[in-house]
Amino acid sequence: MATIRKRGLRYQAMIRRNEHAPISRTFANRADAQLWARGIEREMDLGTFRTNDGVPADISLKELLARYVSEVTPRKKGHVQEAYRISRLMLSDLAARNLKDLSPAHLARFRDERLKSGTEAARYDLVLIQGVINTAMREWGLDLQQNPVTRVTKPKPVRARERRLTDSELTSIVERAHGRCGGVLLPTILLAIETGMRRSELLSMTWANVALSAGAVTLPDSKNGKPRSVPLTNEAIQILGDLPREADAVLPISANALALGWKRLMRTCAIADLRFHDLRHEAISRFFEMGLNVPEVALISGHRTPSQLFRYTNLKADLVGEKLRRVPVAMPQAA
Repeated sequence: MATIRKRGLRYQAMIRRNEHAPISRTFANRADAQLWARGIEREMDLGTFRTNDGVPADISLKELLARYVSEVTPRKKGHVQEAYRISRLMLSDLAARNLKDLSPAHLARFRDERLKSGTEAARYDLVLIQGVINTAMREWGLDLQQNPVTRVTKPKPVRARERRLTDSELTSIVERAHGRCGGVLLPTILLAIETGMRRSELLSMTWANVALSAGAVTLPDSKNGKPRSVPLTNEAIQILGDLPREADAVLPISANALALGWKRLMRTCAIADLRFHDLRHEAISRFFEMGLNVPEVALISGHRTPSQLFRYTNLKADLVGEKLRRVPVAMPQAA
């Protein structure tokens, strides 16, 4: 039942329903306020009520995902991956449900089913759905009392990978990668190890942003949204100096071709459980083993916080031990 209150010379109609966020409107007289309230309550009863900007209260998750992937996803750096994930979500049974009927129990069953594909898969999907609903509630006027995803326990993030590249694996890669992918695969791999750049950053490099004389590469649009200058090792300068400059791109290879080339190379080298992204872990760990400190490594890698950086760091204990033993320590002598 709507509540009609007199506010000075005007009348405010307030409608509160458990399944909807509160909604109100002010009129010049009581009769108009009552008429408006009866109309809104009838729409709520029939499930046809729409908020001011046209988002229906009974919209399905699939419809919400479709709007999100059309309006929000394209503005993100990882839009290709997110669009793929959303397209798969839209085929799920969960997506067919109306938002007003979507319960934590539905989401928990979805989570448990997705856990069969891995902890990260289940976690990413729940985080994505929560973000979509939050956007709809905050910016599109979706009138839910609470985001149902917030009431579901999400799988804990998996531990950071500890995979390091061995010397024998690197030797095998160098020997067998020559000439693959038009000769671009090997320098891409070696630059990943020497610079710690992400795959997307490596593939976005242009010669206009490479300054070999200064020993640096500028990334105008890195993952964190800020430009970054990446200092180069002597080996990286040598690799870049040997590359032909036949195109604007330093490494003229697509992400898909790189992924396929890497997969085939791992099969040829009989190397198990080594991902291309592990080369970034390898590079960052090597930087610390060289003696660089946290701010210096963060400058190269682009990480904003030490906690983010340490997830990528797996130091070799024997090298840390050697570094410790190089530091002279004056011990007190017995009298």
